[in-house]
Amino acid sequence: MNRASQPSSRVFSETFEADNGIPPVIAKTINKHLFNQSLEVLVPDSRLELPTFKRCDLRIPLKQLLLPTNVDAIRACDYFYAISGGSIETGDVVCITKSTVYLSLCKDTYQRAGLEGRRLTSKSKDYRYLVQFELSVDNFLYKRLHTVAGDALQHVDVFSLSYQGSLPWTSTSPNTAEIDLNLAVPDFALVETGTGPDLSEIYEWLGLVSLESPRVTPDDVIDPVFSTYAVSDPRSMPVTKSTIQQNVPSDVIIDVINKLHSSSCTWWAVQVRGYTNSALTFNNQPHQFGMNGESHYSIVYFKSSNSSTYMLFTQRSFLDN
Repeated sequence: MNRASQPSSRVFSETFEADNGIPPVIAKTINKHLFNQSLEVLVPDSRLELPTFKRCDLRIPLKQLLLPTNVDAIRACDYFYAISGGSIETGDVVCITKSTVYLSLCKDTYQRAGLEGRRLTSKSKDYRYLVQFELSVDNFLYKRLHTVAGDALQHVDVFSLSYQGSLPWTSTSPNTAEIDLNLAVPDFALVETGTGPDLSEIYEWLGLVSLESPRVTPDDVIDPVFSTYAVSDPRSMPVTKSTIQQNVPSDVIIDVINKLHSSSCTWWAVQVRGYTNSALTFNNQPHQFGMNGESHYSIVYFKSSNSSTYMLFTQRSFLDN
C-alpha cells in the first residue's frame, strides 16, 4: 500500500469496567500523553469547576530558556510543560517537562548540533531524529546545548509554557470557556447490550458535539439529501461543555477525571486533542511525520443499573505506534 492510499489516522476503541475505580489503562493514557492542545469536558445538567494553572507564552532562544537558574526553578515546579512552535514535517520541535528535554530535529539541524539521538522511521528520505536527555545542569547533552547545539537551535525561540510553581516570567490564567447545550444524547448503557449505538457511533457523536453541530440537538430537522445522520436511541438533556485551550497539563486532566469519577453524574465525557507537531505521542513514543500528526483521545464514563463503564478512544497518526 502506498502512502497516497493509506488512511491518515486510525481510531482504537476499548471498554473497561470501573466498579473498582478508574481503570489503570485510563490513567496511563493520560499520564503518558504529555502535550495536549485542548481539553473538552461534557457534564450533564451540572457544572464542573476546572482546575487552574499558570500559562506563559515566550519568545526566547532555547539555551536562554534553559539557563542554569531557570532549570533549577523548573525542576522545583510541581509540574512543567513547554512546547515550541515549528513543524515535525519540515522544521525542529522542542518539548520540555520538569525532568526531560525532547528534541525532534530534521537531519541538517541534528548534524550541526552534534547531539546524540536516534533516527526515526519514515517512508520519506528526509529522516528525522529524536534527542532525549535529563533536564539537569550536570548532564552532558545539557552542557552541549549551551555550546554548538544552542547555536544550531537558535531559530527555535517560540514556546508555550504551562506549569504550577514559581518561574521568572509573567504568567496568566489558562484560556477557558463554558457553554450550555441542549443535546440529543445516546443511551450509552445500550452499548453493552448490543441493542443500541456501537462504539463508532459514540465516537462520531462526540465529534459532532465538539463541533456544536445541529445534528446532535433534539429538534434537529434536515433534508436527508444533505444528511442522514441521527443520534441512536437519543435522550434530550441539558449538557455543559467546558474547555481549556493551549498546552493543557496531563496533571490537570487527571485531576478533572478524578473529580468526575467521584461525582454523582450518571455519565460524562472528556476529549483531549494533542499537538500535531509535538515531539511525542502516546506512551511517550516519538511522534512520526509524513501524515497528519493526529494524536487525540476521548473518554466516556457511564453508570448502568449493574455496573460502571469507561470507554476509551485513541486516534493516532497512521505511522505512530
